[in-house]
Amino acid sequence: MRIPLSRRLGPGQLLALDVVAAVVIGAGALANLLAGVWGAGVARWLTVPVAVLAGLPLALRRPVPAAAVLTGLILSVPAVSLGVGWLPALVLGPVLYTVANTVERRKSLSALGLALAVPLVCNLVAIGARAHEPVTVAWAVAGAGWALGRIARERREHDARSAEQSVVQAITEERLRIARELHDVVAHSMSLIAIKAGVANHVTDTRPEEARKAMRVIEETSRDALAEMRRVLGVLREGGAADLTPAPGISGLPGLVGRSGTRAELDIRGPGGPPAGVGLAVYRIVQEALTNVAKHAGDRACRVVVELTDDHARVEVVNEGERATGGAPPGNGLIGMRERVAAHGGTFSAGPRPEGGFAVRALLPYRRGETT
Repeated sequence: MRIPLSRRLGPGQLLALDVVAAVVIGAGALANLLAGVWGAGVARWLTVPVAVLAGLPLALRRPVPAAAVLTGLILSVPAVSLGVGWLPALVLGPVLYTVANTVERRKSLSALGLALAVPLVCNLVAIGARAHEPVTVAWAVAGAGWALGRIARERREHDARSAEQSVVQAITEERLRIARELHDVVAHSMSLIAIKAGVANHVTDTRPEEARKAMRVIEETSRDALAEMRRVLGVLREGGAADLTPAPGISGLPGLVGRSGTRAELDIRGPGGPPAGVGLAVYRIVQEALTNVAKHAGDRACRVVVELTDDHARVEVVNEGERATGGAPPGNGLIGMRERVAAHGGTFSAGPRPEGGFAVRALLPYRRGETT
């Protein structure tokens, strides 16, 4: 998209252009006057100052818009009523554009009303008034300048509102992303810790080796959860560098499955890896699915399949247990998985299998070479 000239130049440069334009207009008006094109039969002492100052409103329109309008109206009086020419009235167009673009609507409408009324009144009361063409030109130029200025102002305000809404939306999406990350980390880790703590407490006296194994899982899970929480919360720090630890992905799945506390088997198919964003989504989907397996399927077998191709990642987590029908209502886990898949334009399904157990399936499309 091409950037307008008014945005590419600074205030000083724009003012310099206006001054140059004012000088050129004044010189042109004076040349036409001296050549007899304008002002025939009118005293030079009146017409020469008007011609020389014809472009002055242009030079004043940015620093002092009100003074520019007033100057333009004063100069348009002899231009319309004495036949010096309609150039001073023509200059009011850019002036009213600036006024409508920078001043509130009520004040800019007042300026437009004066710009329309003054030429008409001067033409009606002047003795020996000429044709109404100067008035028509003045009206057309003033109206067009004001209308274009209002359009530019409304477009600028609309762009500002859109930019503000984009910022708010980005903040909201970032908060949701952080909330999902925290939910995934806390829900998975705390569920596994609670399950293993119960196991350890139950078998401490009778099977100490199994109790020690459960405590090791609790230790590793706690350490990993703290590391992930530091990474996620790093983006909220003020005045400090965020943790640059890479986000988990496909390479972290073996460790995740090994610490899940379930009898899960992992099968990763396909060469290479997906983009980092898709890899993180796959990791979180498997993590949440294994959390649900640990909660509801007990010690039943579970199969995790991750298939990677050139254009998509397919995830399937299937357990052979039976999903609990009572207890607490479902939390945000399935909702979070569905949102992650939707963010990548994929498809998601989760539900009980006819032969028993529960299945979570997701398909996340991507293009090879993406970085997000």
